Amino acid sequence: MNTAVEHSITGRRWELISADDRAALAIAQRYNMPDTVARILAARGVTLDHIDDFLNPTLRQLPDPYGLIDMEKAAMILADAIVAKKTIGILGDYDVDGATSTGLLRRYIHETGGKTVFHIPCRFTEGYGPSALGFDKLLANGAELIVTLDCGITATDLIGEYADKIPILIIDHHLPGTDLPPAAAIVNPNRLDCAFDHKYLAACGVTFFLIMAVNRILRERGHFGADRGEPDLKNYLDFVALGTVADIVPLVGVNRTFVRRGLEILAQRNNVGLRALADVARLDGKPDAYHLGFLLGPRLNAAGRLQDASLGVQLLAESEEWRAQDIARQLDKLNTERQELEQTILAQAIDQIEATSKDAPVIVAANENWHPGVIGIVASRLKDRYHKPSFVIALNDGKGTGSARSVHGFDLGSAVLSAQQLGILDKGGGHAMAAGFKIVPEKLDQFRQYIAERFIKDTANTNMTPRLAIDAVAQPGALNMGLVQELKKLEPFGQGNPQPRFAVHNVQVAFADIMKEKHLRLTLRGLDGSEIKAVAFRVMENKLGKFLLQSKGAQIHVAGTLRENNFNGRTTAQFQIEDAAAIG
Repeated sequence: MNTAVEHSITGRRWELISADDRAALAIAQRYNMPDTVARILAARGVTLDHIDDFLNPTLRQLPDPYGLIDMEKAAMILADAIVAKKTIGILGDYDVDGATSTGLLRRYIHETGGKTVFHIPCRFTEGYGPSALGFDKLLANGAELIVTLDCGITATDLIGEYADKIPILIIDHHLPGTDLPPAAAIVNPNRLDCAFDHKYLAACGVTFFLIMAVNRILRERGHFGADRGEPDLKNYLDFVALGTVADIVPLVGVNRTFVRRGLEILAQRNNVGLRALADVARLDGKPDAYHLGFLLGPRLNAAGRLQDASLGVQLLAESEEWRAQDIARQLDKLNTERQELEQTILAQAIDQIEATSKDAPVIVAANENWHPGVIGIVASRLKDRYHKPSFVIALNDGKGTGSARSVHGFDLGSAVLSAQQLGILDKGGGHAMAAGFKIVPEKLDQFRQYIAERFIKDTANTNMTPRLAIDAVAQPGALNMGLVQELKKLEPFGQGNPQPRFAVHNVQVAFADIMKEKHLRLTLRGLDGSEIKAVAFRVMENKLGKFLLQSKGAQIHVAGTLRENNFNGRTTAQFQIEDAAAIG
């Protein structure tokens, strides 16, 4: 098969993902599935012996939590604190991963008879990670043990100052610096000395493994009995699924298990807070990973972006229906404000880039009075628009708060960490695809030069031409509801396991019309006369929308995904167009 497109309307090269044809044939024959689906599985590295595990992931597949270095030590310390009824202070990050990690650990500790106090740093006054203010608040509230969640791995100096005052456990997944903090225990799959295979966990996943380990210890000690039942850990997986998807970590291996089973728990609507959040988000059907990433996650995140990040943790812990509904409405309102603010800053950033630096190897946009709570989203939008690593910096009161998003082939977390070690950044952390940092305005030009040179050096032997990965080539007749149902078996889709993308060649645009000013609805007709309904969202202000509308009656190539469309009680297959190209 050949994608036949070297330069699309959006400037990308379509590349068919390679697959072992013999492996695909074996999968198709043994599991009686369409060749297209078998090829997708083979291309994603799912071997014949692991198809069952991939299609039906279970908690029995989870590895032993003690495979994480320091896990047994951390679990023993936490179990001792629960049994002794010590007050456990939890300091979580202000994003969804941090909020769900905090909610997860608090829920478990309370259900096993322990006590907690928690603190979520203010993005604007404390910044990312632990601070003296946060630790002091926990100590003032009686904390006798502190657990940092989704942060702490780079806070070496700060934790050194407090390690003699109180035991500290670090539960994190971000890349560590040169020296580890002097904590009582550090559980992080990305420690250089940790041989745990599953490096891609979100913090909520690491926290779930911690709970598994603590639960094992408490069970062995006879902590559970007639007066206190043992928690059913699978009921916590709705939190884990939400944090995992929202943190955009790969949905493979253990993460796939967490999200698949977590969505089943979420569908039961047993958690009062998540039920209220789903209601304000108008999520009335069966939830999937899309709903976690684009409906629930942004609303839970809105508090940390614009106001009090602890609102999200309060919602997750709320048992009163009326109070949960009130918090959910606050989060929904904040999310609307966030969207409006984001659009304003995005427009200003694009104007700045177009005027000064659109040809630079890396995008760096900075401005006075940009709101630091939405710069991460703006960086993501710029990365998608320019297909380059994008850094957005909010300058306020002589300080710069930055957020960045990367493209495949450039390790952002490593670059930011190096910039911090060189003294260019005051603070920084992250992973390959996303990072946050602090910078003084006087070093902006130095940072621009450094990050451009680092990008050129790191990608010197890598083809960075934007590409669009294609899973299969098909004609409209094959894109039907039968295929939709087969593809559903591969869910959940997300980072690392994307929605399968199809290239459809030489199709006639039989119909095209503008829908709600920003979108297009189309009918595509194949060479054999078969047709499929299609949509293209938010395209009327870019080249793709204009090209599709002008191609009415002509033959073109299109690329996109196959979705289920429910309208007026009728379910049909619908092709969602992402890109297109002229023939020839």
